[in-house]
Order: sequence, then structure tokens, then C-alpha cells
Amino acid sequence: MATALYAGHVADRYNRKRIIVWFTLLFLVGTTLLFLFSVRSLGIIAVFGVFPIYLVVMISGVSRAFLYPSIIALMSQLIPRHLYTNASTWNSTMWHVAAISGPAPGGLIYGFFGVRIAYMSVLFFLLCALVLLAIVKNRPVPAFVAGETLLQRMSSVSSSGPPPCNCLLPTKCAAEWPRSMLFS
Repeated sequence: MATALYAGHVADRYNRKRIIVWFTLLFLVGTTLLFLFSVRSLGIIAVFGVFPIYLVVMISGVSRAFLYPSIIALMSQLIPRHLYTNASTWNSTMWHVAAISGPAPGGLIYGFFGVRIAYMSVLFFLLCALVLLAIVKNRPVPAFVAGETLLQRMSSVSSSGPPPCNCLLPTKCAAEWPRSMLFS
């Protein structure tokens, strides 16, 4: 909570992709530390108690505080303004589906294979996220349109852009996106 406002400010002013990479790496460090804590032969928990776990929780909290506003801001740079409402809906839907269904396979991995394999799978998926992020093209922070009102900035409709996409399937709108806009 303490870093949320500052994180939003940073996401508005600096390279969002770089922020996402650095704080995903920080999240990766936290996950690696949790993996190391689970190795009994190292005895970290036996020596320090639960303090290292609270430290990792703090690290992951700071990481998440910077990741969320940066991801949302980067999404607004990658997607044309008139398609943003539809894309935001799909993004939110997929996030909620993952948040609800994700713990099930995580619990199964933990239950059948143990805590080390569970942490290793998290490390694997974080590395996959970094690799996929590497193919996203860098974009400069967008400038405001001259004469644009606050209401227009907050809506998906630009004063000069095309009308919003009202389709239900993202494939129809995706056909309107130039490939060079998303990937390098």
C-alpha cells in the first residue's frame, strides 16, 4: 500500500516495459528465495525463523505494486485507443479466470510433487513471461492530443480516432491491429 501511489507515478513517467522487466526479476528473486527456504539442508528457516518469509512477502508486495500500474499503462501503449475498452475487458476477464482457476493446478503440483517442484514451476513461468516480454516492441510514452478534454482522456474514444470496436470476439478487432504495433 505504501508504494502504490509512487509506483503509479513511476509507471506514468518512465519506460513501462523496463519497469515490468526489473520488477518481474525482483519477483523472480523472491520466488528463488522461497525455493531456497524450502530446502531443509540449508537450514535458513531453522536459523532465522519466519523472518525471511516475511521479507520475501515484502519484496513481492513491492514488486506487485510496481508491476500492476506498469502493465496497465503498457497495455494502453500497445493497443489502439479505439480498441482499448474491448481489450481491457478481455484482459480483466482472463485475469479473473486465471486468479480463480490458477490455484487448482498449483495445489495439485504442490500436493503430488512437493513444494520444491511448485516453486520451480513458478520460476519457469516467470522466466517464460520474461521471454515473451522481450518480444514486445518498446514504445515511447504517448503524448496528449492538443485540445483533448479530461473526459476524452478517460474514455476509449479519441477526439480524432475511429469509433470504438463493438465486436464480441477479439479476432475481429485484432484484424485491425497492425502487426508492427505489437511485435518487433
